[in-house]
Amino acid sequence: MDGSALKIMTEELLAGRTIGDTLFYQWANQAKNRIEGRRPWVFLYTEQSSQTASGSDTFESYKTLPADFRRLIPVTGKQKAMVLRKGDDVLEYNVISIALRQQYRQKTGYFYIDQKNTRYALTGESLSGSYTIYLYYIRRSPDITVGNGWEFPDEYHPALAYEIAMLQKGGVDYDDINSRMMTV
Repeated sequence: MDGSALKIMTEELLAGRTIGDTLFYQWANQAKNRIEGRRPWVFLYTEQSSQTASGSDTFESYKTLPADFRRLIPVTGKQKAMVLRKGDDVLEYNVISIALRQQYRQKTGYFYIDQKNTRYALTGESLSGSYTIYLYYIRRSPDITVGNGWEFPDEYHPALAYEIAMLQKGGVDYDDINSRMMTV
C-alpha cells in the first residue's frame, strides 16, 4: 500500500474527514517509527560491512554509523553485536556504554556507540592487520511518501491507518470521548 492508498484508508476511518498532505505524511512517518520502535522486528535486521579496523586504530578512532541505524540487534546467547573478520580470523565484540570507554580503552573485544555524533569505536589492543567490521543492527525503514509505501508486509499496513487516526482524534479532534477511546 503506497502513501496515497494509506491516506485514503485513514480518511475513511475518520468518516471522510480529510487531512492535509503535509500533516498526513508527518503523522504517517511518526506512526511508522512508533510501530517499528516498539519491538526488535527481525524484518529490520541488517548488517553493515563497509567499515574496516586496522592496527593503527585507537579507542578514539571513530567509524561512521549507518545512516539508517536505529539500534543494535538484541544480543542473546553466543550472538555478538559486532564481528571483525580477516580471512578465517574472526574476532567477536560486545557493546559497552560510552561512559565506560575510558575504563575499557585497553580491553580488546568491546566497542561503544556515540549515537549523538552517529559514530562508534573499538577498544583494546592494536589489531594485526586490517579487518572488515560487521555491525549487526536494526535499521530505520524509508519514509512514507505519496508514491512510496511502508516496506513492512501488507498485513501490518492497516495498523498505520489506525495509528494516524488516533493521532488525529487524540490531538486535533481532542475531546472527552476521543480521550477515553485513545490508547497510546
